[in-house]
Amino acid sequence: MRITSVITSGPQYSPDYRNSNVKSRAFDKEKFRSLFYETFKSMHLDASSGMNAEKMLDKLSKDNGITDRREMAYMLATALWETRVLKSKYVVVRDNNGNVVTDKSGKAKTRSVKTWGAMAPVKEADRGAGRRYFLPVKVKKLPGGRAQVTEQDGDQFIVEINGKYTPKKRGAVRGASPNVAMSQVYKDDDGEELAYYGRGLVQLTWWNNYAKAGAALGMSLELLFHPDLAEDEDIAYKLMSHGMVTGHGFANGRKLSDYFRGDHADYVGARAMVNGSDHAPEIAEMARKLQDILRRSEILPHSQSLNIPKLP
Repeated sequence: MRITSVITSGPQYSPDYRNSNVKSRAFDKEKFRSLFYETFKSMHLDASSGMNAEKMLDKLSKDNGITDRREMAYMLATALWETRVLKSKYVVVRDNNGNVVTDKSGKAKTRSVKTWGAMAPVKEADRGAGRRYFLPVKVKKLPGGRAQVTEQDGDQFIVEINGKYTPKKRGAVRGASPNVAMSQVYKDDDGEELAYYGRGLVQLTWWNNYAKAGAALGMSLELLFHPDLAEDEDIAYKLMSHGMVTGHGFANGRKLSDYFRGDHADYVGARAMVNGSDHAPEIAEMARKLQDILRRSEILPHSQSLNIPKLP
């Protein structure tokens, strides 16, 4: 399957301001990773988190829609917050001298250690339980690349290749109560049963949002037909970037340039792009720290490398 991104433009800044901010699009990855772990050591992040952060930084560096280091920092902070997954692993117990501690049989003792994985696409923890997008729907491919979606209450919709949808019958309402009885229309439908709970670096939910977001990325209805693609790291990044740059989809009309422009930086208010004001101060603080990490790890042209001002 060929996947094409249409993320080619974004917030516009004057050349002078842009050049005083992101002076290059190159970063010392080893330094970035070291600063990342040092800065967020209290979060007990696992080894994969730093590698995932590097991968996202690489995507940010190549994204023509992202022109401001503060935008990079806020996207990284959002991913760090949204994708944390608690993990457990067993490690060998050692004494104060570093020697392996054994039991009576001579077998090495182990203990469970809790760590956090982050910066990679994830599934919504409760799969949307209790919400109107929780129940699976049936999706049937139609001629011309269109689709029919049947919800469990019997409401049906036709989805065009551009992601727009219309009800088949008057009065049909998107979304069904999670406790609704399965209708005969749904039982008889021969479409594929699929679920549209949250997936990605930021949670993409509802079947219509999968359809619309995929179309916006040049994928026609591939995300509707294959919702697990939202967990692909490249597609997940494009979904996040497209939403935050344009304000479309999950961002509900709010975009990065509303919060970061010229001398204006609103790290707290920027949370509205994803989830209202939920944990906005904590994420803002993480973003400020990531902005400093980016500043310190950016590889500058030689003529600019002697003095690196700290941005607001």
